[in-house]
Amino acid sequence: MTEGLLDVLEGVGGRTARPARAGRHNRRSSVARHILRLLGARRGRPAHLAGYGLPDLSSHYHDLDGAAACLAEAARELVPRYEPRVARVAVRAWPAPVDAGYVLGLRLYAQLHCGDGVTLELAVDGNAAVHLLNGDEDGSEACV
Repeated sequence: MTEGLLDVLEGVGGRTARPARAGRHNRRSSVARHILRLLGARRGRPAHLAGYGLPDLSSHYHDLDGAAACLAEAARELVPRYEPRVARVAVRAWPAPVDAGYVLGLRLYAQLHCGDGVTLELAVDGNAAVHLLNGDEDGSEACV
């Protein structure tokens, strides 16, 4: 299995021989980490990738349903563009309950070209920081 460049640079990956099952797990973990990095970045940073990252959602916070729709659309567009291992993505976003401590919730399912899947449950706080709430890598649930 070939490790992703960011995994190698961060010291997460390795080039030792692994069973196929471990390789699949590492691939899904690598994709999940990159999706979190992608959604945690702000558009325009880094400057050489002007479209990388989420747009500024704070201007939409007066209309949380609109902000959720903007977040879902941005994730649908960004993930397949910047994560080449993803074949398709399904996203659902919603305004978070008032007592949740977050502004928006997001459930993302990414199906990889190899057939594996990654499901992530994320939340966005009032400072537009993205937090991982739950993540599984079995791909058994697709969100629609």
